[in-house]
Amino acid sequence: VMSDPHMGAVMDVPCPAGLTAIGGGAETPHTLNSFMLDSHPTNGKSWEVTMGNGGDVAEQLTAWAVGAKVDGGRPKAATAGERPTIRRFALPR
Repeated sequence: VMSDPHMGAVMDVPCPAGLTAIGGGAETPHTLNSFMLDSHPTNGKSWEVTMGNGGDVAEQLTAWAVGAKVDGGRPKAATAGERPTIRRFALPR
């Protein structure tokens, strides 16, 4: 996808049938002007990346999704008022 100068682009990368999007990202050969604004799963089936372009030249952007077979299907969507749970644990050094 090309991102327009002083604009950006939104890219949606679908996973093959039967796989759940568990990760993703984007890259550009020119990192001076392009920057990532957002990267997240959309519906369990694809990964969406939003990139900005602060330069005067259009930039070539490539986005990807990491898909995996997940028992139980796609992730549960948060309901109104529900907070995400963060679990921290120490890693051995």
